[in-house]
Amino acid sequence: MVTVRSTRPDDPRSRGLPSGVRETYSSPSDPTTMTGHRDKIRGLFLAALMVFSVFAGTVAFTGAAAAQSVPNVAQDPVEFASDTTGQNHVEVVFEGDASGLSFQVENRSGDSVSTSVNSGVSDLSNGQVVLNVGQDLSGDATLVVNGSEEYDITTTSTTIENGGDTSTQAFNGETIAVLNLTQDDSGWELSEGGDFGTIRERTTGTNSVVSTVDTGNVDAVTTGETYFVVFDDNTNVSVGIRNLGLSVEPDDTNVSYTENNATVEATAESNVAPREDVEFRLKSGDDYVNDGDITDGDNNRTVNIDGDGEVTESFDVESGNYTIELVDIQTGISDETDTIQVTEVSGGASFAQSVTSEERGDVANVTVELANRDEATVNIGGEDVSYFAQVEIEDGNDDGEVTIEFNTFAPSSSGSFTAADDDDTVDYVGATTPGSPGSTYSIGVPLAAATYDMNITTSDNSEEFDVGTLSLRERSTTSLRTWTASSNAYSDLDDADAVADYAQAGNVTRDSTIADGDVLVHELQASGIHGAIEAQSGSNFDALVALHNAGAINLTFVEDDSTVAPNADRGNFNLTDLGSSNVEVVSGADNNTLYVNVKSDAVLDRAATEEDDRINARFTVNESSGLTDSNQTVSAQFAVVEADAEFDTTDELADGTDVVRVRATEGENVTGTTSLAPGTEITVAARSTGDSPFLTSSDAVVSPNGTFAATFDFSNVSAGQNFTLQIRNPSSVNDVEADAQVTAAATANVTFNDQTTSGEEVTVASATLSEGGFVTIHDSSLQDGDAFGSVRGTSSYLENGSSSGITVTLDDPVSESGTLIAMPHQDTNDNEAYDFVSSDGAQDGPYTANGSAVTDSASVTVENATETPEPTPTVTPEPTPTATSGPTAPTTTNGDGAGFGLVVALIALIGAALLAVRRND
Repeated sequence: MVTVRSTRPDDPRSRGLPSGVRETYSSPSDPTTMTGHRDKIRGLFLAALMVFSVFAGTVAFTGAAAAQSVPNVAQDPVEFASDTTGQNHVEVVFEGDASGLSFQVENRSGDSVSTSVNSGVSDLSNGQVVLNVGQDLSGDATLVVNGSEEYDITTTSTTIENGGDTSTQAFNGETIAVLNLTQDDSGWELSEGGDFGTIRERTTGTNSVVSTVDTGNVDAVTTGETYFVVFDDNTNVSVGIRNLGLSVEPDDTNVSYTENNATVEATAESNVAPREDVEFRLKSGDDYVNDGDITDGDNNRTVNIDGDGEVTESFDVESGNYTIELVDIQTGISDETDTIQVTEVSGGASFAQSVTSEERGDVANVTVELANRDEATVNIGGEDVSYFAQVEIEDGNDDGEVTIEFNTFAPSSSGSFTAADDDDTVDYVGATTPGSPGSTYSIGVPLAAATYDMNITTSDNSEEFDVGTLSLRERSTTSLRTWTASSNAYSDLDDADAVADYAQAGNVTRDSTIADGDVLVHELQASGIHGAIEAQSGSNFDALVALHNAGAINLTFVEDDSTVAPNADRGNFNLTDLGSSNVEVVSGADNNTLYVNVKSDAVLDRAATEEDDRINARFTVNESSGLTDSNQTVSAQFAVVEADAEFDTTDELADGTDVVRVRATEGENVTGTTSLAPGTEITVAARSTGDSPFLTSSDAVVSPNGTFAATFDFSNVSAGQNFTLQIRNPSSVNDVEADAQVTAAATANVTFNDQTTSGEEVTVASATLSEGGFVTIHDSSLQDGDAFGSVRGTSSYLENGSSSGITVTLDDPVSESGTLIAMPHQDTNDNEAYDFVSSDGAQDGPYTANGSAVTDSASVTVENATETPEPTPTVTPEPTPTATSGPTAPTTTNGDGAGFGLVVALIALIGAALLAVRRND
């Protein structure tokens, strides 16, 4: 009897078993004393295995017995492997004497396997035959008796043997062989032990040493648990049940097609990988497609699952309902997909545009829209234009369209037709017109300007879906212009959209004088050249170099005669001289534009030219390119000059030295001008030594007009302190310095009382400005951060000192009652004109106190205006201040542009003042 029970985690006999499994025994004897009853009979049996095993291709007995008929089979053939013999075997039991029979085993491929009768185990007279076979059988195998009678062999992948290994593992769902070579009709029991009792009790059968158990058909067997097979002599073998995790899923359960057939696809996965020999089998209902022997069926795919645990296979099918079965050949474990419905539908194709227009030599984009189909054929040209091309297309991403990129510069090669989307497929078939053998129209030069007929058909041209036209126009070479950009923009200007964005932001500007270190941008307007570039290998730079070397298209640089000394050679260089690391070629084919971005320092370093030399850039499309009947050339002149910068000095010392004066306050702007390109990042340092040393820096960005403004906080620096301003970055201007001095902070106060007005003007009661300036009136949108748009009017220039009864005419009159805000401004550029708004905050900034703009607000009632109710204040009103304090502004303000940085600084300065405004409201 066999008993299987769980084992204790601390029991040494449970080693190798799953955690938490405990083993006990129901037999009267202690399992630790089991001997397996191996006696003299077993010794004689093992000796017999060695002496009487006879191997041959086909086993037969001679004499009269060889002609006997085949008895009925009492127990079907079973394949197993024995630990004791170290061999694979097949046992079959007949109802009568098997002494005169011949036997041959064939594997799943139909090949004969070395077969011999094991006379040490077989009992032929009682119908028991145990065969030795020369290989481990898996999947479908056949036993052939007397050369004609065929029997299916049940193959197993795990054997539990009395006297063999004491523990093993099996996958849930596989068929296990239970073996006792020393005794036929041996009893065994499968049990999980404890109070659950026996799961299954069987014997190996009359005249048989082996039986099988299909773990997939035993409901009580659970993956992850350990069970025991115990034989009659209380010998036990533990079995750990694992999950193979074999599954198969279809890519799509609803598949449609328009012609020929459809493809169905499924992906297999396994928890155990890699896994050899898994078989995909196509089924329609309960039948395997192609009928017949499953191992020879046309629609079976035997593959391996790689280390990633999955593999995909496909089948070509016609309309109908299918499933795909997956079988693990070694274990017989299988899975099957849900039903896949395949339907034939009517489909079509059309051109997205009936007429596609492009210049000859460029790449024409022909878009085909597909309906209920993935494939089509596009034909271009015909006998009337002495050119024909046939292209097969496939929609690989199921978006219903394929765009063909047709390079008209090289129209008769496979590389001339590509798919705009990498998921789609475009294949150039050839240049022979359908139905006209020998009528081949291919050319090796760019297509001529003409109208080319197009149509869309099925792959065999049996059905036409749509017609269209490809119109190729004459090309042109229009202009060459130079622009400049900052050195830090070079890596960003790698596509046409980026160049356009920089230009729109004012950071790529038209210029023919390029500061050393900046980027020289050549903008070429020319159509019909982009196909030539696309036809070359490598980068756009490599393409231009190749076209130059071929004499087709040239971009050269030649020093102008005006800057060449008498009898001196002119500087002459090309892209190869400059080097690929110093040139970026950007295609803007959609706009017939080509950008050639050159590092200006390379022009000086590699081209044997000097600063201020005038250089002519020349772009030529040569007649030899096939794109023009005569050479076409456009040119532009530029010069690379020394980069310079200077600070805007605001005063002069007694010794005549220019000096930059700043106030001992936050938000002080140090301004200057430079020849560097807009967008260049400049680092300005303020440095002082002596008794009160300090060092601080601020970043600024060159604006489109060539100015820069760096913002500092000098509020902790004493008035009268001298220091030096230095540009530290970029290196081309890092020797620029200026003397500077801190002066007392400008002060101001203002009083703006509530009043009634016509809306055309308001009166500011008083203002005291230490440096003179203006009083500006803002509306309440200032509270939302609109520093410029909130300005309604500004006073005339006020001298330094106190002023009263200041009338401010509103440039933008008010029509409704509400809150207005008065804000004193300085006259930083000493022109007695209010330039704060027009300079985007760079000039005439507000007076500040304690880090905040000085402001006062008033409730202004407009005569005959409809009053707008205001919410009841939740804060008790306070006396109107002449100056307010607030959060300390940061010591350094960075921005993307001069104006932007100043606006940020201004908003920081007026932040606390707005709190007071709200309280006054």
